[in-house]
Amino acid sequence: MISERTNIAASYTAEGAAEAKQIRNEADKSVSITLSQANAAAEKLKAEGEAEYMRILSEVYDTPEEADFYEFMRALDMAEKALATGEKTLVVSADSPIAKIFKAVE
Repeated sequence: MISERTNIAASYTAEGAAEAKQIRNEADKSVSITLSQANAAAEKLKAEGEAEYMRILSEVYDTPEEADFYEFMRALDMAEKALATGEKTLVVSADSPIAKIFKAVE
């Protein structure tokens, strides 16, 4: 009698373990699918952002005057960041938009 009950208990334990494994596998599969979909959506958003960035840049460089102004503003931003560190000297190349301003003053 005890042996029979032990066998039944072992059978139930094996069935439970098999069901638990199946449930874990389904959960892992679901997680993998969800992560894959999230990564795909993230990549799509990145691509859309890059496309918008390129569209904006194409508008900025629409005319030579706008392109020159944008290049000058970027140069000023870089100079501001360089001088914000406490450095008192700014080294620029001769063809820099900032250097062109000082050359025009001479």
